[in-house]
Amino acid sequence: MVNFNGTKWAKLKRQPKSGFTLIELVMVMVIISLMAFIMAPYIVQNHEVGSHRRDFYKLWAWVQWAQSQAITEQRPYQIVFNMSQQKYTIQRYTGGAFTDIETVI
Repeated sequence: MVNFNGTKWAKLKRQPKSGFTLIELVMVMVIISLMAFIMAPYIVQNHEVGSHRRDFYKLWAWVQWAQSQAITEQRPYQIVFNMSQQKYTIQRYTGGAFTDIETVI
């Protein structure tokens, strides 16, 4: 090929592109956003399950402690659940009545 002043043009060679195009970046962001949108309820639900499991083991530890104390002291213990206030109280039988030892919220 010859340009207007008579010199020959070298054939233009395309340089290989490095990096990503804007469309590729946007598509990756869309895919990540969709994955986060789909997984968010499962992550929140698993967190709540873990919290309930931790509360269960805490209660179970108190039950075992009250049981061992009842056997050691040879006196009744009880756990009273207050559902309206979402707490429970460990009580020991002394002097004809139960007295509070610990209230757990």
